[in-house]
Amino acid sequence: MMGTSGRQRASAHALANMPWVIPDKDVATMFGNYGTSFMLHIKSNGDGSKTLANIRDTLLPKLLSGEISPGDADLNAELVAC
Repeated sequence: MMGTSGRQRASAHALANMPWVIPDKDVATMFGNYGTSFMLHIKSNGDGSKTLANIRDTLLPKLLSGEISPGDADLNAELVAC
């Protein structure tokens, strides 16, 4: 590996001299189908994380300032998520 710890990468020379296994079409297709379901799940989790961050960013200042109480937060979260 070359580069700093945050940006390490393999050199082109090292990659060019490595043995590579090329799967046949059926194996590649199966891998693609399997991987696609994981990528969709990852995207869904990312979307959910953004929604939760939006709710947090909207409600937390109001909770800290006393504008709303924790009991009101559930109702407000529903409104923010819409």
